[in-house]
Amino acid sequence: MWAANLPGLMTDRTVWSIDSIGEPGASSQHKELVTPIDQTTWVAEVLAGLELQRVHLLGVSIGGWLATRVAMHHPECVASVTLLDPANTFAPITWKVIAISLGSIVPGLPMRVRYWLLSWISGGIPVDDSIPEGRLIASAMRDFSSAQPTPVRPTPEELAAIEVPVLAILAGRSIIHNPTRAAETARTIPGAQVEVWPDASHAINGEFPDRITQRFAEFATTIH
Repeated sequence: MWAANLPGLMTDRTVWSIDSIGEPGASSQHKELVTPIDQTTWVAEVLAGLELQRVHLLGVSIGGWLATRVAMHHPECVASVTLLDPANTFAPITWKVIAISLGSIVPGLPMRVRYWLLSWISGGIPVDDSIPEGRLIASAMRDFSSAQPTPVRPTPEELAAIEVPVLAILAGRSIIHNPTRAAETARTIPGAQVEVWPDASHAINGEFPDRITQRFAEFATTIH
């Protein structure tokens, strides 16, 4: 997910890239996740295990949702959160995402169809066997069975109570949600910096790695 972003981000700071519990990747799940608080607890435990204090969290899509939840439930761990087109965080997911989700779990679905679904969610970028990230995601759609609870969108009251500095960057061409509506809701977080990038799709981190690095650096360096 972060292959395009790591070189720029690592120029100024140490970067930890963590596979979410309950998602395809190297992390192992040994306890059932039932509530959003469960999902944020493991993040806090990882940070404690790494002896990290007040980190800058950067999350894309459902990772942005998770970063928002950590800011809500474990603000003592977080210096800031940067959210890249976070899913089901500031606006409802669209029927297109539901269609893609349902399509991804159809048994025996040809890989070319899975690639087409990934291309659709990524703003039409061609996806095939030549793209490692596409192969990994398509394989996970086919072979991995997720047992995650359904992400619950934060309430207006919960968003208004966030005290952690927030930078939210929404993709103007996202099919995840209505970006205008999402931006309006994001601005209800006190002090939040909210931007809509008109040319970006939900694959924003791969489309604009250098711009994201610059914007994140500008944001993070203002926080003490």
